Amino acid sequence: MATSLDGKIAATDREAVRLGSDADIRRLDELRAWADVLVVGAGTVRAHDPPMELKDPEACRQRFSQGRPEHPAVAVICGSLDLPAGRTFRTPGRRLIVTTRQAGEPAPELVEAAEIWRIGSGKVDIPALVERLAVEGMERVLIEGGGKTAAGFFEHDLVDELFITVTRWVMGDNGAPTIADAEEVLEPQPLYDLIDVKSTDEEVFLQYLRRKDMK
Repeated sequence: MATSLDGKIAATDREAVRLGSDADIRRLDELRAWADVLVVGAGTVRAHDPPMELKDPEACRQRFSQGRPEHPAVAVICGSLDLPAGRTFRTPGRRLIVTTRQAGEPAPELVEAAEIWRIGSGKVDIPALVERLAVEGMERVLIEGGGKTAAGFFEHDLVDELFITVTRWVMGDNGAPTIADAEEVLEPQPLYDLIDVKSTDEEVFLQYLRRKDMK
């Protein structure tokens, strides 16, 4: 995720705010090329309807030569099935909507656009989702946002690496979402070691790795 200098990833109203530069977009594309599946929350899809595809044609060819799909799958976590069948579901690759067993019936356009997975009662069961993705051959999971979706993975200690772009903006906006936009202090609180730092004249790219001895 890209953050402002004061740690925000978006405005409170979730209006589109581009924080990262073109270099950050290229970095994101490199991570997408690595991933089997891109995970995003319903709030992000409603607010921005992002076209979640791999943009580098050479990366697509390399994935194909490795026997992998040219584009990673996309999994949208949505408890209510209230989603637009927009650009997120029209871009190439396998498309999933992950919801709960209590959710109502999806709109016909969503049924045509994506597979509907019902995992969990009351809210999506994140550990069960990770297990299901692995069974389906999707072990490399890239969480792209938003903060509430990421918090669900942090809550269950399922984040192995962090790729953070610190940008040059100060956002303010009390109540704006953060990288782990949880309602309570997360337990357990794993430690992450800084393993790589790169910088440009606009931003800093940080990579953190989960400390293995912290359980």
